[in-house]
Amino acid sequence: MKITNGTIYAAQSALDKLSNADLPIKTAYAVKKNVDAIKKQIAFINDRRNELIRKYGKEDKIDTEDKEAVAKFVNDFNEVLGIEEEIEINTIDVEQLEGVKLSASDLDALAFMLCLH
Repeated sequence: MKITNGTIYAAQSALDKLSNADLPIKTAYAVKKNVDAIKKQIAFINDRRNELIRKYGKEDKIDTEDKEAVAKFVNDFNEVLGIEEEIEINTIDVEQLEGVKLSASDLDALAFMLCLH
């Protein structure tokens, strides 16, 4: 499945919630496979983000008063987030998540791996 780095980056928190939920075995397996498949890409995104922070900031942060540095960081990081990757994703039937507490924003972030049967 082609998926953007932005989609992966936005899904981190929701994936953590889903990974820690009490799920049926097959669903937990699919979630684990998906997490494993995108871990490498999340590391890449975080590495690029940290490089850009060092490039446009001082040490480990960007001075928010430096509007030019902030704009350059945002522009470059958006470029990273826009990159599409081919990642093998297992789809999960939403019905298998019954009883799992996820917010609407969590569901939105996980939409790339959810389906209705």
